[in-house]
This record gives sequence, structure tokens and C-alpha cells, in this order.
Amino acid sequence: MRIALVSLLISIASYASSAEFFVLPGTSTLLVLGETKVSDVEDFQRYISDEQIDSIILNGPGGNLEAGYAIAEIVLEHGLATTVPENTDCASACSIIFSAGRERVMENGSRLGFHLPFISLSPSDVADYCKALIVLDDPTYAGRFGDLRFALEDSDSGPDCLMLTYQMGLRDMRRLSKYLVRDGISEDVLDLVINTQSSDMTWVNVPQAIRYGLVNSNQ
Repeated sequence: MRIALVSLLISIASYASSAEFFVLPGTSTLLVLGETKVSDVEDFQRYISDEQIDSIILNGPGGNLEAGYAIAEIVLEHGLATTVPENTDCASACSIIFSAGRERVMENGSRLGFHLPFISLSPSDVADYCKALIVLDDPTYAGRFGDLRFALEDSDSGPDCLMLTYQMGLRDMRRLSKYLVRDGISEDVLDLVINTQSSDMTWVNVPQAIRYGLVNSNQ
């Protein structure tokens, strides 16, 4: 009965532009389905408080990273259990929320998806943030920066810009490690994030998740 109801709600929520929330009848379990948006954080907190939720079921493609962090923090604070239902995916921000769970269950055929956060900058943002940094296809820089090759237009502001980029990346890794390197979860999961471009996705199935320590409870 539960599986049929969850499958029905997932099919309904697949057309939504933001996350949808459903409390399973007669339970303290909240379904969180769909893309994560900033506006979802307040709704999620209200459900947790008003409905006395102790576990959540997750299915979603990701979404806003800051919203994902905020919801993961609520999950951690309240000690909620997290589950990815059978034959569904939980990716990007959704996988961070899942990893914050006290008890973490992945049902048969489910997957977690990991990748680097997206950086979305308008041309004016780029000009303000990094006036001197240009990405070039110049093999001269391959030995120093791997696949990312830099040329500096202005030697005065360029190093500062590069240092700021480095600091921002370290801060993000620190935030991610709070949820992805804890409670038996292997540091290798953080490596999956670091080594997967934001335009790509590394998928982790149930057996792999068990080896990584992402799953810590039997379904």
C-alpha cells in the first residue's frame, strides 16, 4: 500500500516546478518530491514542526544548493531518517539532504547523484567578480591547472581573483563535508563531488552506497 501511494505521488509531483510535500496518512513520514527551491525551506520547516515528522522520503533532481544546505541542516538538527524510494533518483541537492539523515535507507533500484555545484554568473557578475580571469584553451597552463587553463589579463587584480575563487571553493567543500563526511560516510563521497563536473552526474547505486557508508540502515 505504501509503495503504491508513494509511486502515485511521485508521478503527480513530476510535473511540479518546485518541491511538493505529502504526509503519508497515519504516519509521521513526509514525502519531499521534485526540484528544491529557496521557497521550499520554510515549507519544509513548517511540516517538520506542525506534523511532528521523524522521517522523510526523497525523490528529486536537485535544485538550489543553498536551499539544499538549509533543508539538510534541518534534517541534521531534528535527527530525521531519510529514504530514497524504489527505482527512483535523488540527485545533487537532494543527495546532500539524504546524506544528512540519521538513518539512511535506499530501496531497491534507487540511486544517488553527485556533482560539483553549479556556478551561475551573468556577464556583469563576472566583470565584478573576476575582471582579470579568462579561460583559454591554452595547453601552456595544463600542467599547473589540469583541465582548467587560465590567462591573466591584469597582473594586479588577477592573483586576488584566483585566491578568492580558491577560498570560495574551500568554503563549499567545508560545507559539503558536514553532510558527506559524517556518521560512517566515506571521504570518497566528497571525492566523487570534486571529480564530477557540474554539467555531469556520478550515480551511486545501492551496493555502492552501502560500501560508501551512505546507507546505514536496513529498509
